[in-house]
Amino acid sequence: MRVILADDDQQSLETVRDFLKDITNIEIVAQCQNSEELVETVIRQKPDILLVDVQMSKKNGMDAVKECLMFHPQVKLIFICAQHDHALEAFQMNAIDYIVKPVGKNRLYQAIEKAITIIMYERKESPKIIIKHLPIKDLHGISYIPQQDILFIEKSGKNV
Repeated sequence: MRVILADDDQQSLETVRDFLKDITNIEIVAQCQNSEELVETVIRQKPDILLVDVQMSKKNGMDAVKECLMFHPQVKLIFICAQHDHALEAFQMNAIDYIVKPVGKNRLYQAIEKAITIIMYERKESPKIIIKHLPIKDLHGISYIPQQDILFIEKSGKNV
């Protein structure tokens, strides 16, 4: 899946990019730091998924995405924003998801999984989502175990 990230905050871009590198069938084709760059890049790259911050410089992300949809209407949208204010408008644009910052790894994975599943359904293909780290919930929070370190998994009641 070809993905474009758009956010005027470099730290947010790096965080999302780092989270996405663990998903093998995701290719980040571009990172945009303003809405004008986003529109130009979508026209050129024709991505499968856009991960867009709503509040960007020059033009807000919502307006930029509306413009992108005129050129590439089948692109799937995941909005990332610091506030809930634009969620209704995002879903009226058929957004797959709306994530409130700070972005959590599991929350981002859920949104990406949903987008990939929809894309694969539309293409009449079986979704194959491969994540290189398995999230494990324990008493201290969530740990991420590299798949190559897992020898076997055993279930005992509700515990694994």
